[in-house]
Amino acid sequence: MKLFSYNSWLQPQSLKDGIQLENQVKLYKEVYDFSQKLEALLQNGNHPTFNHYYQKALSIFHRFAHSVSLRKFNRHIYMLASLYLSAKDNDMFDHTIEIDRYVKCFIVYCKAKEGDNLQSVLIEKIVDAESHILQMIGYDLNIIVPQVYFVEAKLKITVQHGELSKLHEAAQNCLNDLFFTNACLYYEPKILVLCSLQIASDNLKMTISDLDSGDPWYTIFSRNPEKQQQDYEDMQELLKYQEKCLQFLEM
Repeated sequence: MKLFSYNSWLQPQSLKDGIQLENQVKLYKEVYDFSQKLEALLQNGNHPTFNHYYQKALSIFHRFAHSVSLRKFNRHIYMLASLYLSAKDNDMFDHTIEIDRYVKCFIVYCKAKEGDNLQSVLIEKIVDAESHILQMIGYDLNIIVPQVYFVEAKLKITVQHGELSKLHEAAQNCLNDLFFTNACLYYEPKILVLCSLQIASDNLKMTISDLDSGDPWYTIFSRNPEKQQQDYEDMQELLKYQEKCLQFLEM
């Protein structure tokens, strides 16, 4: 799935529908929080490919939401459909059976009374949402998620002090948290990984060591000096965008 140009990224349908960036961020965060609560009920976290699946689901949702105003669809149903669609694409389970589990967890989240009629209605809504999502994203599920680069980074990164495992854990959480915004539509997956490592190391007050070559740690994905500099500048730009979005949430 191709990334958007800068200008396209800044012009989602929600903005054209009068929803300013500040409110977009708040709505995206609300959807992200919902996805985390639903995953706590689903208990998919122990699956070996969970982070790939989860990041892909959020990428799918953001790609769809870029093309359709946040006012025009049920955000919870469509996030649920995105999770289910990603799980099917990831071969996490027998999807002909598991849709019932997703629906039951959604009912629990909504604190509604479970019943065959409600369950059937929700399944129909999820299937319809799934079809709508696929149509709007051009049936393109070829998404390279940041987790691919994160796995590589874990093998290359060292720290000057402290436990490396704590940095890995914190950076993983930071990486998933970056998906509460739509940054994944514009920034390359590796930039999200660099950003998550920087945020985690800052929070833990750890210093990431330079590479054996003497190059800064943030050059782990590039050998070309110009590309290394571009990666650094993109990382700094994303860090500023993330901070701006966090400030919106405090307003």
